[in-house]
Amino acid sequence: MILRRTSHPAAALIAPVLLCACASSGAGAPGDAVCRSDLLPADLPLTEAVRDSAGLAGALTALWEPGAGLSVAQLHYDSVGVFDTTTVVSRELTGPTKDRIAATLAASARPQGAPRELVHLVLGDTTGPNPRRVAALRICRPTITNGREVQALLETEVLELAESGQLPYPMLPVLWMLIDATGRVQEVRVAGSSGFVAVDEAAARIMSNATFTPARLEEIPMDAWVQIPVRLEIIDLPPQPTRF
Repeated sequence: MILRRTSHPAAALIAPVLLCACASSGAGAPGDAVCRSDLLPADLPLTEAVRDSAGLAGALTALWEPGAGLSVAQLHYDSVGVFDTTTVVSRELTGPTKDRIAATLAASARPQGAPRELVHLVLGDTTGPNPRRVAALRICRPTITNGREVQALLETEVLELAESGQLPYPMLPVLWMLIDATGRVQEVRVAGSSGFVAVDEAAARIMSNATFTPARLEEIPMDAWVQIPVRLEIIDLPPQPTRF
C-alpha cells in the first residue's frame, strides 16, 4: 500500500499469490467467474499413478456418500519424485471420508520419475465414484472482498507508524495467510520481514481482518495459503498550484 499526503490516498494493491501445493497448468486468475476445466483424461493411465486402480475404485465405492458431487485429488511428490502428501477436495464429502480417501491414495501412490510432479485425479461425481487421471485441475486464487475497510485501517496505521518514527523509509513486509474454504483468515505469518517488528505486526494484525472469496479447485472451495506483500510508504507530493 502506498500512502500519499493528499486528501485522496492511493488505493491499496493487495494481490494474493497462491502458495498451496495445488497449483496447476490450468491456474486461473483471481476473480474468475468460472473455475472449471474440461477434466479430460488426455490418455493418462491411472495405473501410472496408483499401484492398484481396481482396489482404489473398490475403496471409493465403499466410502462414497450418497449425493456426493464432483470430488478431486492431487498427489504431491518431493524433489526426487517420491510421494509426499495428498489433497482431497470435495464440496459434499465429509471431512472423515476425505481423510480416509487420502489415506487410501497415500497407500496406493506410485513414485514418479519427474521431481516435484503433481498427479491430478478425478475421484468421482454425481454419478458415483469413477477414479481417473487428468492432465490438470483448474485452480482460482482468493480475492479480497473488504478491500476498502482494510485500506482505511492500513492508512491509519501508516500515519501512526510514521509519526512515531517507526516508518523511516518505504517497507514491504510479506505475509503468508491461510484462508479457509469460507474465505476467512485462519492464520497469518510473516514470510519476509520489513526489518521492523512493529511494522510486521501491524501488517499482520490488520490483514487478519481481511475477508476473501476462497480459493477454488474445479469450483470447489478449499483452504489455501497465499502470499501477500503489503507496501507501507508515505510519499510527499509537491504542492499543487493555487487556482484563482
